[in-house]
Amino acid sequence: MNQNEVKEFQENFTCFNLKTVKENLPNDPFLKSEYSYTLSTGYLTSKSVIIYSNDNSANDFVDKLFFDLSQRYKELYLFIIDIKQVFELKKIDTLVKFKNIFPYANILLVKNFDDIEKHPELSKIIEDLFFSLKSNSFLLITSSKKIDEIKNIDRIKLFLQKSKIYNLIKEKKNENNFINFVDFISQVKKEAGVEEKLDEQENREEFIEKLYVWEMKGFNVENLKNVINSKDIGQIKREFEKFTENVKKLVELHKEYGLLNVKKFKAESKEIETMLFDPDRVEILREKINVLKEKINYFSFFEKESSILMNMDNFIIDSSNRHVVNKINEIINGVNVDKIVLITGSSGTGKTHILNALFNNLTDKRVIFINKDNIEQASNNFYVMKFLNESDIVLIDDLDRIYEKKEYLPIVKNILLSNIVKVITLQRKFSIDDREILDLFNRYTSYNIQPTTLYIRKNYYKNLLQKYGIKLNDIIFNFLLDYVSIPLSEIEKYFVELQKYQNNINEEIIKKVFPAGTVKKREFVKKGEYDSSKLIKEWINDTDRLYVEFEV
Repeated sequence: MNQNEVKEFQENFTCFNLKTVKENLPNDPFLKSEYSYTLSTGYLTSKSVIIYSNDNSANDFVDKLFFDLSQRYKELYLFIIDIKQVFELKKIDTLVKFKNIFPYANILLVKNFDDIEKHPELSKIIEDLFFSLKSNSFLLITSSKKIDEIKNIDRIKLFLQKSKIYNLIKEKKNENNFINFVDFISQVKKEAGVEEKLDEQENREEFIEKLYVWEMKGFNVENLKNVINSKDIGQIKREFEKFTENVKKLVELHKEYGLLNVKKFKAESKEIETMLFDPDRVEILREKINVLKEKINYFSFFEKESSILMNMDNFIIDSSNRHVVNKINEIINGVNVDKIVLITGSSGTGKTHILNALFNNLTDKRVIFINKDNIEQASNNFYVMKFLNESDIVLIDDLDRIYEKKEYLPIVKNILLSNIVKVITLQRKFSIDDREILDLFNRYTSYNIQPTTLYIRKNYYKNLLQKYGIKLNDIIFNFLLDYVSIPLSEIEKYFVELQKYQNNINEEIIKKVFPAGTVKKREFVKKGEYDSSKLIKEWINDTDRLYVEFEV
């Protein structure tokens, strides 16, 4: 996109058009918790969240949330589509124009979603957009109608059926219809009479009635049954009061648990959910939830270094890297997965890109992503080892660069020797100066990405030119290909600079923007006159000759 298109997109579909927001949040404890969690982490508590309201409270809430997020996290992609506004201001063409950008949102907000049934022509556009969202994208929706009541969105209904729901619609709740767990508990307590002060004169039959109500609602009442026939009415009263206090604690713990994204923690969540109606296990439940929170924060920390912009869709494949892509696809599909997969190759060949693409395809797995930017924090107090054995796979980018820092070697070695599946990128296997690690690496196949081919460079340059709205004729483009020899991993910043000369790009401008390329001259050597000593890196003793790398 050129600068004018960027400005047009920002004005129409980002927080730029939120001039003022209401400061007061809706008086709903769950929604306030959602706000606090999202503002502290940059994520929603679920991949898809829907807020229903028959007034403007839902829109006021999401406006404030997005505005505050935009102030705190400048790097987040926060995109907004207001269905009502799209039609009132005739923005359908503009929406279609930028439809390929929305899937990269960190959080995509769709306001007034129910208005879509008034305009069937928009449903297909929104449907395609939802199904194209990237793996790390979150979806936030406001609507005055429930999804099941909206017409002409059958496929989207299936897509949204697992969404977390917040209902701000003011409606009368009948006896058997509870909006959330807190309403449920309140009704049960009312039926059981436990909110009233227990009087010493209450007879045993009334206690039995209360016990029966609790049991019918699914609560564990074994302790109450053990004392219900006691001659001491005071003991029965004390047990019922203790039971009631524990139910109140269950309410608070259920709130905490309800805000957690437990998608990758099925075993833990299943265990926790067996305790949610057991007042006798409140403290155990609290401990389990706290451990689960730790695990979620732990894996979130190691996922932050990944990039949703690096995926298999925009990874250019040819003969130089096809074998590596095939191996990555095997890992994604759970086929022929070795304990260690080594990907080697020079700078700019796409090692980091393909590692990120792998991460973005492992949405249901517990993944630890380590690189030079987070290794320091991972090494502090051996933090990475805390739940390492509970991960499904470890991704390590640029291992040789990490290995240069001696202070990180103990933790890196611990990770490499662990029994977890690891996918590792590095420039050269033998740059790791550690016999034990080299012995380990030599047991597994390494996959080398060959130097970047002209086909890949040509396509990558074209993608960058399109991204920044730069137009070059064939002559200038071919000159660019011949002149520039910068690794692909470092080249984008030069295209950003080139964008400034949009209307006047020639050979001199390219020479001005890009560093001069270096052309290697081939020396003529007669057959039989090669000096093999030039191929040898170096060794300390004879044994080390086993690990000498020959560069040809």
